[in-house]
Amino acid sequence: MKYLILTDIFGLTPWTDSLKTKLEELGHQVQVLDPYQGEYLNLADETAAYAAFCETSSHDGYYQSALTLAKTHLPDTLIGFSAGASAAWRIASNKGLNLKSIHCFYPSQIRYYHDLSPKYPCQLILPNYEGSFDVAAMGEYLQGRTNLEIEMSQYGHGFMNPLSAHYNEKAEEIALRQLFSIV
Repeated sequence: MKYLILTDIFGLTPWTDSLKTKLEELGHQVQVLDPYQGEYLNLADETAAYAAFCETSSHDGYYQSALTLAKTHLPDTLIGFSAGASAAWRIASNKGLNLKSIHCFYPSQIRYYHDLSPKYPCQLILPNYEGSFDVAAMGEYLQGRTNLEIEMSQYGHGFMNPLSAHYNEKAEEIALRQLFSIV
């Protein structure tokens, strides 16, 4: 299978490298897209990551890059985190990609694209809280759409990323186990 991983605003990190390696060890082809054209920025925290993201990219720009790569790379599966998950959610509504699955971990920008409907099997893993919108209301609003599975997590935004303030090792372990049971 071919995977496309869309990183969060931290971009490439040892954690994204590890996820790529694990998938490759399972025999998959993996491509990773980050907002910084493959440069490791080693950002210290969310504040630094957000500043770097705003300086070098945008949500629309990241989405356009991800869509272009999805159309040329033709992955079977998209896995996105935060900004990457929001891009994956937008890609899910595009026809002609033949995606087998999309996994979106805490896509906060979904609040601007809540009227989209996935054309492919899509799993949204929503955090327990977002300061910018009511996560539970968003989950209820999206509930019942074709090709959509919603999981309301008990963990915060960024729970998979060791650099995030909301990182939770147990939550990461559970999510990776679920993800690898699918692959």
